[in-house]
Amino acid sequence: MATSLGPRGRALLRVIVEEIRKRRVLKGDSTTFIPYSEALARLGMKPNPFAGRRLQQAGLNELNEWTISSPGIPKIAGLIVRACPMS
Repeated sequence: MATSLGPRGRALLRVIVEEIRKRRVLKGDSTTFIPYSEALARLGMKPNPFAGRRLQQAGLNELNEWTISSPGIPKIAGLIVRACPMS
C-alpha cells in the first residue's frame, strides 16, 4: 500500500522534476545527477560537509520511502547523489 508523500518529500520531488524538465538530468548519465549540496541549496538550506545526512532529514528519506511503497513510481531519489571530486 502506498503512503502519502509529505511536504518535505514533495519539495524535493519538485526540485528533481524541474531539473528533468530542463533536460539537465539525463537518463543513464550520472554526471548530470543532482549533488546533495545543490539539492539543499534549491530547498533554501545552506550546504555543509554533512549534506547527505541533512538532505535525508530534509525529505530524501521520505521521498525514497514513498517511491518504494508506490508501485509504478520510478525510484527517482537516486537522481540525487554525493558529489565526487574531479580527478
